[in-house]
Amino acid sequence: MRTQKKYPLSVILIVLFAVELDSPPLNGQTGSPDIPQQIAAPATASPLNGNSELQALVAAAKQSDAQGDFARAQSEWLIVAGHLERQFGSDSWQATNARLESETALRQSQFTETQKQIVGEIGQLESEADQGAQARQWQVVLERMQVAADKTSELFGPRSHVVARIKAQMGQIAHANGNPQQAFELYRDALLSLRETMGIDHPETEALNYSLGKLLQINGQIEMALPYLSQSVATSKRVFGDTSLLYADRLSALGVAMYETGNTDEAILHLTSAESIRRVLPDAENLPYAQTLVDLGLACLASKQYELALQHLQAANDIMKRLLGSGHAMTLYAMTQLSTALVLNGKADQAESLLREVLAAQKTGPNADPIAAARTCFKLGVLVGRKGNLDESDQLLREAIATQQQSLGVTHPETQRSLTTLATLMDKAGRTGDAVQIRTYIEQMAQQSRPDHEAIRR
Repeated sequence: MRTQKKYPLSVILIVLFAVELDSPPLNGQTGSPDIPQQIAAPATASPLNGNSELQALVAAAKQSDAQGDFARAQSEWLIVAGHLERQFGSDSWQATNARLESETALRQSQFTETQKQIVGEIGQLESEADQGAQARQWQVVLERMQVAADKTSELFGPRSHVVARIKAQMGQIAHANGNPQQAFELYRDALLSLRETMGIDHPETEALNYSLGKLLQINGQIEMALPYLSQSVATSKRVFGDTSLLYADRLSALGVAMYETGNTDEAILHLTSAESIRRVLPDAENLPYAQTLVDLGLACLASKQYELALQHLQAANDIMKRLLGSGHAMTLYAMTQLSTALVLNGKADQAESLLREVLAAQKTGPNADPIAAARTCFKLGVLVGRKGNLDESDQLLREAIATQQQSLGVTHPETQRSLTTLATLMDKAGRTGDAVQIRTYIEQMAQQSRPDHEAIRR
């Protein structure tokens, strides 16, 4: 991240900080563990591969930039742009990048002494942001980057692609550090600028559409997310091709969003397309492929395609067990969903065995999770009750609810759902008195929480 002050382009293009992206689960409704997704612009195949002449031209232009000979760099980037236009077309993102490099070099060649002084100030801000990143003081980093973006606007204009890239990186940091509103505003502003300077069919524009869509999806604003995710799918298909891994990633994200809105037909369509792309790629049986199979299995369950759901969830379970082991949280989640498919396919005994294995791991394994264990315990209680073992069923259900009350609280929606379900099961078992007692308890707890809610509204 260290730069020489006389080279504004290298100063302004601040490197992406190493941010830990601790995003919520991909499937907001189901709590599916998500595989971390990169928010930054995706890596793309270099247009220079196998073209030694073009490689030499680009190297020469970069060297002129590095030496501060911006007038020469400007003409060299134009030559590169011409080659790329002939190879990929005048509207290609590759040619667009080269033309933008040429325009940036031209602007730098015309800097006044005052503007060169601003470049030095940006270099100092960059150094301070670097120190903040090393200390993981992300608010300091964002503050320094914002000032750098403002000063960069003075040099290149507020809607320049250079400023947009800084704001996109700021959005990523804000997103990763729990400030979705700030991230949304930064992403959106950067996207508007990149649409103007780079066009819609550009990898960086596509990445920002995806970032905005995922940000909104993670925060439960699914309807707002759909246009961004749909645009990301359309652009990635045009830019990277309909057999690319990145296109499969975008299809999966859109499919999950469709599932979350209840549009299972569209969800299955997109997820099936993503699965078919991943299946034929080298080393296809990896975690992203397994996650796609889980998502597809859930969509099939929702659309009552039970045999197909069982097939996908069994395949996902096999892959995760092989790659992660049977005690990993992602594997346990896949096993839980597989148990549902087994029940719906008339294989309750296999489902019970699977749930007992999951529950044991969630209670005592290296990935012990009391809340997840409570969900599994409740599910197992319902299943053994359906099979006629009412005593164990009652014990498991009450154990699950006790854990939820302790871990989540009595008025938590998940605890309330479990209590309501238990009351319904008691009714069906002819235990009307127990059912009434549970419903009375639910109402009493709701009444106790209302004063707090009223105070909040006031």
